[in-house]
Amino acid sequence: MHVSDDGSRHQRQDLQSLALHAAAVQWIKDHPESLVEARSVLERWLATGDVRSAPLWLEWRQILKASSWRKVLGRSSHAQQLRQASPLVTVLPAESRERIQAELVELRRGVTFGNDVSS
Repeated sequence: MHVSDDGSRHQRQDLQSLALHAAAVQWIKDHPESLVEARSVLERWLATGDVRSAPLWLEWRQILKASSWRKVLGRSSHAQQLRQASPLVTVLPAESRERIQAELVELRRGVTFGNDVSS
């Protein structure tokens, strides 16, 4: 059986965002000093005065303060909005981001499970 994603660009982007954020949360747990960097990025963004993003960024301030990742790693539309306004991926090393993106490209191509009976 061959399984691949359904081709929906929006779902693919959300899956990528979720994977990147899960990796970023693990990175922060393993490298707590990265949390300081994420907070610094967030404060720079808040200083821009962007009123459209400010409510999400203020929520991010609380998330970072409490290290409460569950809300961000959820599947709700609000979790998606938070990930779109997130400072977390900025602390993830480039190699990690590239690896995740490569894995998602492979997923897009599909995975074969069991014996291929079509041969």
